Amino acid sequence: MTAIVATIIHGSHLFGTSTEDSDRDYKSVVLPDARAILLGRVDESWQEQTKMDLRARNTSHDTDHEHHYLLRFVRMLASANQVAIEMLFAADRFHVRDVHPVWRVLQANSDRIVSRNYARFQGSCRDQAKAFELKAGRLETAEALERHLSALIERHGRQERLSAHIPAILDAFQDRECVTSELRTQRGSRKEQIVHISMFGKMAPETASLETAHQIVLGKIRDYGERTRRARDIGGKDWKDLSHAVRAGYEGIELLRTGRLQFPCHGAPRLLAIKKGLVPFEEVMDEVTFLVNEMPRVAATCGLPDEADLSFLEGIVADAHLDAILSVRPALEPT
Repeated sequence: MTAIVATIIHGSHLFGTSTEDSDRDYKSVVLPDARAILLGRVDESWQEQTKMDLRARNTSHDTDHEHHYLLRFVRMLASANQVAIEMLFAADRFHVRDVHPVWRVLQANSDRIVSRNYARFQGSCRDQAKAFELKAGRLETAEALERHLSALIERHGRQERLSAHIPAILDAFQDRECVTSELRTQRGSRKEQIVHISMFGKMAPETASLETAHQIVLGKIRDYGERTRRARDIGGKDWKDLSHAVRAGYEGIELLRTGRLQFPCHGAPRLLAIKKGLVPFEEVMDEVTFLVNEMPRVAATCGLPDEADLSFLEGIVADAHLDAILSVRPALEPT
């Protein structure tokens, strides 16, 4: 039987930025059972969600629960994965069950885990500030392409071949990198190369119908979702992701300076104000720029090791796996 090492409430309820609409986000570390250990199925993660429509926005009634086997988790720690580090420093009041002794060993040895590797925090700070501006732009392109294809269908019919219209589509969207073409080998008995048009990463051959292309684009519009649409409508700004960007930056600096993280986050009221769109966009972006540039300066003078002690961490996993196997050994021995 698998054993829960720790289960933590994560997300806004950990950070101190929850609102009445916030969903509940849980993270668990799991010790696999003896069978999974012996079969080598121990470096895995998986997720469970309560909502049925994965494209819909989460509400306060929804929960996300992410699970990591212990080996996967310690490797995340060793690579300074932001979520794993946040979990490590979550105080007991953010745990929803008693912790396994292995968790206490990890906590007691945080000085062998935390390093000056700030890349994940810096990347999150930088990338999340840009992510939804990019998605908002792609949503705008997808909607324009959908209108273009709808007009073609109205004039030529749904079963019209795409081939006759690819040059005009590429010309109309020549400055949009998410609409391109390339030669690909046609599947089937004939090994010939034909033109395919790529729309947001989905390929349609020139032999496809306008209706097929139209359905691909409609699917991408649905995928971008309501949150991206709202971001586009306010000028491409997604305030929730901007608050995540600022939080990641301050967490990275706090970790470099103190070797620890504290939750709720320092500055949680300001993060919540950013999340609600109450801080000017330019001010937030200036803050992101400062944080991205400050992390390497702090790392250069901090006293943390260059990297985590992976050998030590894997030793913890090896001991835990051996205990799990030995605990069921009598049942495995032949009579």
